[in-house]
Amino acid sequence: MAIKDKIQHTSVSRFESANAEIVRSITQRGLLHKWLRLYDTGKTVPAFDDFAAEVDIDNTPDLGSFTIKPQKSGPPLIVVDIAGRRILDAYGTADNDSGDGDQDLAVCLDNRLRPVIMPAYYECIARQLPVYVILKVKDQRGRGVDFERLLMPLTEGGHLKRIVTSVEAISTEGRFEIMNLLSASDRLANEITAVIDRDLFHRRPGPIPNNDPIEFG
Repeated sequence: MAIKDKIQHTSVSRFESANAEIVRSITQRGLLHKWLRLYDTGKTVPAFDDFAAEVDIDNTPDLGSFTIKPQKSGPPLIVVDIAGRRILDAYGTADNDSGDGDQDLAVCLDNRLRPVIMPAYYECIARQLPVYVILKVKDQRGRGVDFERLLMPLTEGGHLKRIVTSVEAISTEGRFEIMNLLSASDRLANEITAVIDRDLFHRRPGPIPNNDPIEFG
């Protein structure tokens, strides 16, 4: 049974069709266009090694790397290989100093987070295309934050094996608390769930709209 068939009923979100312009973050647009340039070269999902040669995944706090492990039944495991510091902080797992380890992401998430986090990974695998999600949350002081995720599929040995995820936390209310951002929020709602399946060719990133929120470190 194909991976897509195994996970077709797992997602609880509907993913709209979009192109790269849906991505708000300048940093994430840059990453996406690196992926698109590699995709445009071979007209297929880029190799992990080619992408990693251009992006310092190991030492970038906003990036995470995951290995896809198909199972005989049910959805594949999404194994955490590397999780950057800001990812650990946001998810409330900063006690794990390295962010490394053979851990299944779905098991690491609590019951509140699992249904809003995991569908993007399953959609990314099923479509073998980048997925972009904005999750509306509130920090520990009640300030609204957009938690933006960009998931990019990658291959090893010609097979879909990896996903690299970029996260950005952005607020229009000024500075906010990144620590335990997702676990502290009493409201979790996906504002945007999109698969980037249009205009899959490399081009210079377009301008960010002037009314976009400011990004904070």
